[in-house]
Amino acid sequence: MGQNVQSFLPTGAAVAPVIIATDKTQLTQFSGNKSAYPVYMTLGNIPRSLRRKPSEHACILIGYLSV
Repeated sequence: MGQNVQSFLPTGAAVAPVIIATDKTQLTQFSGNKSAYPVYMTLGNIPRSLRRKPSEHACILIGYLSV
């Protein structure tokens, strides 16, 4: 399937897969155990070894989901 999609791209074009991720985080331990879900975005063509390192800043926070 990937080869089929690439045949429609103009010469020199690149595919940039966008990865959206979220994970539950604890906001406080002292007033009702409130939690939120931060939503992060990164690009799939960045090597996984770099995406996982906070020092590389490969993921950006785009917002919070409150539940």
